[in-house]
Formats: sequence, structure tokens, C-alpha cells
Amino acid sequence: ADAAAHAAAEQATADKLVKRRYAAAADHFNRDVKKGLQFLQAAGLLTPPGSEAAPAAVGGGAPAPAVRCPKMLARFFRLTQSLDKRSVGEFLGERDEFNQAVLREYTWLFDFSGDPIEEALRLFIESFLLPGESQKIERITDIFAQRFYEQTEPGVFGHPDAVHILTFSIIMLNTDRHSPNVKKRMTIDEFVRNNRGINGGADLPKALLVRLFHSISANEIRLKDDGDLVSKAVAPARMLAKTIRQAEAAGGMSTLGDFGLHDQELFLSVWGPVVAALSVVLDSATDPVVISDALHGFTSCARIAGRFEVHEALDNLLSNLARRTLLVDAPFDRVAVLFGKSAKAQGALQTLIELALRHGDQVREGWRSVLDC
Repeated sequence: ADAAAHAAAEQATADKLVKRRYAAAADHFNRDVKKGLQFLQAAGLLTPPGSEAAPAAVGGGAPAPAVRCPKMLARFFRLTQSLDKRSVGEFLGERDEFNQAVLREYTWLFDFSGDPIEEALRLFIESFLLPGESQKIERITDIFAQRFYEQTEPGVFGHPDAVHILTFSIIMLNTDRHSPNVKKRMTIDEFVRNNRGINGGADLPKALLVRLFHSISANEIRLKDDGDLVSKAVAPARMLAKTIRQAEAAGGMSTLGDFGLHDQELFLSVWGPVVAALSVVLDSATDPVVISDALHGFTSCARIAGRFEVHEALDNLLSNLARRTLLVDAPFDRVAVLFGKSAKAQGALQTLIELALRHGDQVREGWRSVLDC
């Protein structure tokens, strides 16, 4: 039982580390799509499970680029709540072969079984923002139509093209009914007439078109990000409630035990604020005891970072200490005097050298800070 709990705890830690990488990737993606994709690929988040790294080229050349899996990127788009919806929509609408493969995988992550077409379209389109370019909208709605037709009971639509044309018509109706710029709005008869003969030369049931007209008129499909904070807050809350219900249905929440397996995860979460707090205390302290305690805090933090091989934390610690020695930023003609008069600067240099010697094998960029002193 202990072994099973131990394995479960390790898996939970690994899953949280992956989620942290996805959060970082989302931040990169929102600032620059290409850099976000590069981060995902470098972190191995676009590589299919079980795939190995690309072998080196014949003759000892550079390894071939890692395979980008459309399904993995589609799941990233579908499950990451913090992504910029406009960037996702623009990416899915591009004509590039990889983008279109991602669009197809993304659309196939939706289950439209039993949904009316307007509700399926609403679920799909509101997960990102439709691009403004008509050709991109065409590509996106075409794939949606194929997926919806595949999951629709036979009888109403004779071909995916009928779904595609009706989808475009619904989007136009949505704009007509809810845009403040439209002066003369479409009537039911006009909407029905506009959709004659689209089902392989035959008409769709008039009852279907009338229902669509009233449904869209009463409930807008959001095609733009209007800053609706309520909607943005409700979606994560619904996901959390669903997760809790699933856990309760499976027998309730469980605990994994305390094996110290989450210590690294906790340190990764807190080391940044801890170093910042220690730096503030060291800057403002005048009491020798407080200065000594702050420097001891740097040493303790470095010991934990070394234990878990968190190189970034070690580099950050050394960089912060180097700035407190006054040897980096002080005017050259006064550096000796300022350093000689400051017990704080001398203590920072001593701690810096001790940490560099003790953890030198794990220091990366931090060596530059050491050498600057």
C-alpha cells in the first residue's frame, strides 16, 4: 500500500510540474505565438507520448527537428484557459498544413452528439475568437461542419456542405441580430429564403430554420472578446465543480500520504518570493544580527536549491548577493572605500564566495556575477 501511495504521489508531482510548464508556455504564446511554439517544442510538450528524440544527422551533424504533434498542440489549445483566444483563432485559421492538422485535431476534441447546430457552433466558436479574414473563417467552419455532420443523426442534412453553408448563415444571422451597426434587420422569411436549396438542392425543414432564427435572436453567439468578466469567471468555476463531482462519484477525495515528495514542488513555488524578501531585508537592515540572519537565509536557500538542483535559483541568489557587495555598481574610484566601510557588503562577498565554492558544479549563469566581483 505504501509503495502504491508513493508512486501515486510521485505521479501527482510530475503532473503538476507539467502543468507549470504549460502555464509558462501559455505566457510565451500570448506574447509571441512563434516563441510560444518554440517553448512548447523545446520542453517536449509537442512530442507524442512514447516518442524518442530525433536522431542526429548522418555524419555527426545536428539532430533533426523534433516532431510536432498536431494532437498535442490541439489539446494545449483546448485545455489551457489562460491562452489569448484571438491568437488561437488566428493560428487555427491559417492555411499552413500543420495549422490545418491542428484545427482538425482541435475540432475532434469536441463532442457535438445530440446538440442542436447553433449550440454546437456556440460551444465551438466561443472557445476561441473567430479571425476577421473570410478565408480563415471558411477553413474553420468547414472543419466544424465535417465534425458536426459526422455526429449528427442521419436524415436532416444530406451532406457536410449543407452544414457548412448553414453555419455561415447562422454567423451572418448572429451579426445581423446583435450588431449595433445594422439598421435594417433580417426577418424570418428572409432568413428562410436565404437558405433555400442548400441541402443538396433540397430545402432544409422550415421548422429548423425558424427555430434557429428565434434561438440566435434570443441568445447571441459571442464572436468578440467583449471583456465579459462574469463569463470568464464562470467557466473555470464550472470546471472545478465538475472535477469535484467526479471525485465524489469515484469515492471521494483521497490523500497520498507525506513522503517528502512534494518538497521540491513547494520550493519551486516559493524560492522566488523568498529570495526577494531576503534581498529587501538585507538592503534595509542596519543591525548586524539582522544582516547575519539575512545572509544565513541566502545560505539556507542555496542549500535547498542545491539539493533539488534548481540551477535558476542558485544563479538568482548569486546575482542578488553580487549586487550587495558594492563591487559591481559602485563608481570605480570609490569602490574600495565604500566596500571597506560596509560590513554588509563584506558579508555579502564572503557569502557569495562560500556559495560559489560549495555549489559551483550546479551554478550556470551565476558565475558571471561571481566573476564581476
